[in-house]
Amino acid sequence: SLDLIISPSKENNYSSDYYNTFILRSILYSRIYGMVAFSPIIRSVIFPVERNSIYTFNKELSLSRNLLIDKMQKLSKNENIDPFVLLDQGSKRYPQAIKDGLNVANDLNNIKKNEGYYMPLALEIENELLDGKLDVSADGDVIFYPNKASSKKAGKLPIHMTASIVKTLSSLIFHLKYLSVQEELIILDEPEMNLHPDSQVLLARLLGKLLNSGLRLLISTHSDYIVRELNNMVMADSIVNEGKKIPEACDYDEETRISKEDIGVYYFSYLKKKKVEVRNVVVDNNGFDVPSIDDTIAKQNKAAEDLYYTLKYGSDE
Repeated sequence: SLDLIISPSKENNYSSDYYNTFILRSILYSRIYGMVAFSPIIRSVIFPVERNSIYTFNKELSLSRNLLIDKMQKLSKNENIDPFVLLDQGSKRYPQAIKDGLNVANDLNNIKKNEGYYMPLALEIENELLDGKLDVSADGDVIFYPNKASSKKAGKLPIHMTASIVKTLSSLIFHLKYLSVQEELIILDEPEMNLHPDSQVLLARLLGKLLNSGLRLLISTHSDYIVRELNNMVMADSIVNEGKKIPEACDYDEETRISKEDIGVYYFSYLKKKKVEVRNVVVDNNGFDVPSIDDTIAKQNKAAEDLYYTLKYGSDE
């Protein structure tokens, strides 16, 4: 039971054996909890919007250095601090998702020795979206080799000199390359960040391939391009299921079609200033509708139409 995981008392009068047992039990029960809570999902990984800066500033944001500073500051005050409690506290400077990203960034030379389950799709994202290859230098720095460079040496770019799309997708690509496992859950916040519309459409298709390969995806998006492409993939699958033929101009093969049963859509809207409603959006053969996005596009189209006819034919007033 999780109730067995307790916090140490502030009296700090426990023996070292107690702390060793406490730490061991915490690790054990946390692992069991994770297996039960996310079953059949065996692991979850979060890629927040801050992923854009992880590899650019990971040296400055080093967890080990910040943790050392925190501990030195506490010990310098000559407080009666139990070292086991201090060790257990860790660093609360960053949210867990940022900590996880920094841990990966600071250990890339070791991590790149692994082969993730979804490495082939990571290489496809690299080639199709980045038009190049991500690598790690001997010093552990992320570098990028554009495909169009005249030579590998001439095209070697440090991460801070690359386009924003490279910075945005590098965390996801490294994870898929070296750390991914089958049927894990990836939580991706705003996948469209810093991507041109055509790249957003391509990314949606590649995410569809990941989904069809067994990966679980949870994404938040404001992008009409991603929403529309997901709808296209659902409609393509519905056409095939009805025994019809997909138009030749529409290139949706088995890997990029998505079954409507495999998508869940949740719409968040503000009812009041501090109250949010979460609605389960129906997904049918045509895909799904997002009211706020559809309304905004309709207003834009109406305004553009009115302005065009006024410019061309003059005002009726």
